[in-house]
Amino acid sequence: MVEPRDDAKPEFLTVLECAQLLRCGRSATYEAVKRGEIPSIRIGRRLRIPRAALDLTQTPRRGATKNGGHDEHHDQGAHPENEP
Repeated sequence: MVEPRDDAKPEFLTVLECAQLLRCGRSATYEAVKRGEIPSIRIGRRLRIPRAALDLTQTPRRGATKNGGHDEHHDQGAHPENEP
């Protein structure tokens, strides 16, 4: 039997715990998992997110911008979501 460490944070998080840490909604977190932006494992029907993987997603990536990777001067007409 594996003894839990008293001072340790859980090694695996639920989607809700992950959402709370990232300060975003549960649905947005599920979508990020589905897109592969947040690594996860499935145990039966349950999703778990390794804390180590989450720590990596919070580290700023090289080339990332302050506005989420969007260029303010980018031609907005090129995106289908911006069409009427």
